[in-house]
Amino acid sequence: MFETNNFISRRYQLQAQIVAKRLPQVLQQRGLEAVFAEFLLTSTQGMVLLFAILDLPRVRRLEAYTTPELLHHLSTELQGLPVFLSNSNGLRYAIPLSPLPRLPKLIPFPGVSVGWAQLGVNHSGETISQPWSKLGHLLVAGKTGSGKSVFLRLLAYQALTEGAQLLLVDLDGATFPMLANHRTLLDPIATTPQAAQATVERALGECDHRAGLYMPMDGYPESLEEYNRTIVRHGSDPLPRLLVVLDEFSALMTTLGGPKSSFANRVAELGWRGRKFGVHLVFAAQDFTKQVVGRVRDQVSAAICFRVRSMEAARAMGC
Repeated sequence: MFETNNFISRRYQLQAQIVAKRLPQVLQQRGLEAVFAEFLLTSTQGMVLLFAILDLPRVRRLEAYTTPELLHHLSTELQGLPVFLSNSNGLRYAIPLSPLPRLPKLIPFPGVSVGWAQLGVNHSGETISQPWSKLGHLLVAGKTGSGKSVFLRLLAYQALTEGAQLLLVDLDGATFPMLANHRTLLDPIATTPQAAQATVERALGECDHRAGLYMPMDGYPESLEEYNRTIVRHGSDPLPRLLVVLDEFSALMTTLGGPKSSFANRVAELGWRGRKFGVHLVFAAQDFTKQVVGRVRDQVSAAICFRVRSMEAARAMGC
């Protein structure tokens, strides 16, 4: 059965029909049964994709349908079209018929927009930004030279424009040297794992301090915005946001005992407590394992990926 989206051009529909005929032939050449339940042609986020969905109850020797050698053979027979496995719902081959999206190597910073954090562009070329009030916590990955450090600096400078305070962990001392003596730092920049532990404790202490300020307020505010609206009406100064950047987070977790350590537990506590008090956590690293991501996945509102070291790291982050 072949299903298609009527909004897809005739050109891609014809190409999909050719691919749908060729795939079973390749499987049969390799001694496999061509047991496809259906072919689905669809368009999403500017890409045209053909999904060849296997009929799993009829598949024998499932592993034979998922080998890298078979995927390479399929791609070769399809004149170089990439063929990916997709098993989020059953087992299917995903074949992009349109060119794969590519991010530019350099993205000009659009400038500061008061009240908003500029985060970059997605693979469709759309500018991504978030109001600081809804930004939450971020997961940032990128190997050396990919742009991660530049992004972290730009985020810090945007936070300063918002009047925020900073707590920074910079183990190699190369990401934030220009902010070493900045007046908004609550503590000196942490350059050792032990200092990073102290930074997390300092941030938790700030949560305790802000909880004490919230307590006398009518209705006990549930967010920094609620607190500041009330305190300004009483003629006092609003509380600033607090940006906490934990660079080289994976190395920190390894050095300080791993994902089940007391350090990991304190970071998790900072994550769920900090939202109420205007604390933004940024977990940054060259690489993330599934175990490390698992401890912070529920804490973060967005994952920002530059070039990462492996497909495993990309999958762990959901990029």
